[in-house]
Amino acid sequence: MSNFCTLVDEYDRVIGQKDRAAVLPDDIYRVSAVWVLNGKGAVLLAQRKWNKKNDPGKWGPGASGTVEPNETYDETMIREMAEELGADGSALRKREKLFVKRGSHGHTFFCQLYDIVIDWPIERFTIQTSEVETIRWFTVDEIRCMLADDPMQFTQNFAGAFETMASTLSPKPD
Repeated sequence: MSNFCTLVDEYDRVIGQKDRAAVLPDDIYRVSAVWVLNGKGAVLLAQRKWNKKNDPGKWGPGASGTVEPNETYDETMIREMAEELGADGSALRKREKLFVKRGSHGHTFFCQLYDIVIDWPIERFTIQTSEVETIRWFTVDEIRCMLADDPMQFTQNFAGAFETMASTLSPKPD
């Protein structure tokens, strides 16, 4: 992992790079995130390590990461899936790109969303223990209940991205 991120303008055009620790609220950078689904429509969520600077211990998409210099959103997502989950990202499907202006941490970024279907039991994934506390399969309804009960247990802007993804899923029979 590089300590640098790609900086972009308001049209998501690359304008430079910066050390992550020096990113200011008006700087715009890039993030990739993937919703991992199984054949039954369950969603794999990852809980961030408790020692993370941003969103410690919070639940988020299956894998995510900041786009590094000279990387595309796609390359970042494939790298992050391999690093954080031990999974191949070659079957990723590109979804919406969100613009987050001064989210809960004061950061501004574009977030390219993806989804992928992986029918693995939890034990088959190999998590990156320096980044991920644990992973777990959840039903869409479980996540909605958790959001209603305590939205603070999720990463910033999780709810909007989750509803964007969940709105295109049809309920799967058990």
